[in-house]
Amino acid sequence: MRELVPGDVVLLTIGAVIPADAEVLQCDVELSIDESSLTGESLPVAKNVGDELLSGGVLRQGEGHALILRTGENTFFGKTLVLLTSVNSVGRLQRSLRKIGNVLSAVGAVLELVILFVIVFRDHNTFGEALVTALAIYVSIVPIGMSLVATTTMAIGARELTKQQAVVMRLSAIEELAGMGTRRGARSRP
Repeated sequence: MRELVPGDVVLLTIGAVIPADAEVLQCDVELSIDESSLTGESLPVAKNVGDELLSGGVLRQGEGHALILRTGENTFFGKTLVLLTSVNSVGRLQRSLRKIGNVLSAVGAVLELVILFVIVFRDHNTFGEALVTALAIYVSIVPIGMSLVATTTMAIGARELTKQQAVVMRLSAIEELAGMGTRRGARSRP
């Protein structure tokens, strides 16, 4: 399939995955294509000569030949993947957690320096012993597990939404959806 280019003709048999966006050139009977993974349509779609086939569809009935029109990122499926991977949105919760983490880390760094100097100059310990103690205290101050807890909570929310037949592509969408419900509820109160 890697060698396919627009203009190639491919043979389609039952069970074959359509390798690229193509046009039906010839078919013995009406082709039945399962495009549920691409379009969400639960029933197979009927295709005849001249109809377009989408990359990733599965041939359920019939046989025929198809002319490759588009490959790779130029296909319907490829463009969808490019759009999904190009989305790099950070939700408000993630931004807030990052700010809180930065503030706590800065406060922890200042406290670490104070503790380091107190241990070295007041207790007259070696700098190495003082550094180990100060780093142990700093590690306990920095909220390392905060993002893990937030991600786990959002994953549980995604699971709950999936039970209600919702499709969740990004965990930050759960946070935005929760914020919409909160704002709407706040406005509707007298």
